[in-house]
Amino acid sequence: MAFICLNDKALYCRRIVTLIVGLFCQRKLSTQILLTGTGIFIKDIQRLDFTVSPHQLKRLFDNANRQWEGNDLTFLLGQMLYTDLADTHANLLNRSNDLNVKYSNFYRFLQLSQPWIQLINFNINAKKHLLISPDFGFETNNRFILEVFSSSLSFLFKNIDMRFSFPFSKPSNTSQYLKYLNSNITFDAPIMCVSASGYERIELRQYDFDYRLAKSSAIQKVQVSSKQIGLPRKVKSHLLKESFKLPQLASNLDMSVATLKRRLKEFDTCFGQIQDEANLIKSLILLAEHDPSKTAKQLNEQDISNFRRAFKRWTGSLPSRYYLWLS
Repeated sequence: MAFICLNDKALYCRRIVTLIVGLFCQRKLSTQILLTGTGIFIKDIQRLDFTVSPHQLKRLFDNANRQWEGNDLTFLLGQMLYTDLADTHANLLNRSNDLNVKYSNFYRFLQLSQPWIQLINFNINAKKHLLISPDFGFETNNRFILEVFSSSLSFLFKNIDMRFSFPFSKPSNTSQYLKYLNSNITFDAPIMCVSASGYERIELRQYDFDYRLAKSSAIQKVQVSSKQIGLPRKVKSHLLKESFKLPQLASNLDMSVATLKRRLKEFDTCFGQIQDEANLIKSLILLAEHDPSKTAKQLNEQDISNFRRAFKRWTGSLPSRYYLWLS
């Protein structure tokens, strides 16, 4: 799969850009100031083939966050992303009949609507967990994009009891979290996590044809937009599968070590930082079923004290704190 660099105008994000501009118009806020420095113009947004770069989106999110009067912008965006039921993708999401199928279909839509999200899903003890982290070096926009994501997920999975764990301190606008999400919310997590159990039961017989049509359309759209992935995410995906050294990974990506370092630096990250993030994710998944000693062995870390030190560097806490956290 190809990947996007910081200034590549390759993201099909017309919908969220249009929604942000529309909300600013409704509130009678300056769209000129909103778009300042983004390289995005109203006439561009009106084109159906409109694309932006990660750099342009970062500037837009920063501008919107600074100028919005109130603390509900992200939650409104998340709800509005999927409210157009005429869209075949939205039909697909609404007509999925169980949790696993719905998550699978949601992941397809996510690549088109929120490509800056990297999502890892797994099951433990009849519970489904989603670990979410930003792509494209969007760490500075972390809270913004995670609130949008959580609001959209809650909107689409409104009949399913979900637990949201956010990787930042409890914010002042907790009332918005309770309004748009639910009361099962925690903060100061080592990584964004959404957990759910059970199934959503929907009668599908009358929708079978529409469902198949929507699924086919969704798959075609995702195939057309297969480049919607950033270099940091590409690197992390490799490291989640295997413990590569930097030269090996650069070779796999058909780059020199110097080029890979330079391109990652453009995203304000580096190989070591992404390696730590991948190791943290693998550790948390293993700690859901194994104690810290067994987890260290599974990670080929023979010295448990080394694992404890590394884990504390990643999270500020010892691994024992997150033993069975995801169970």
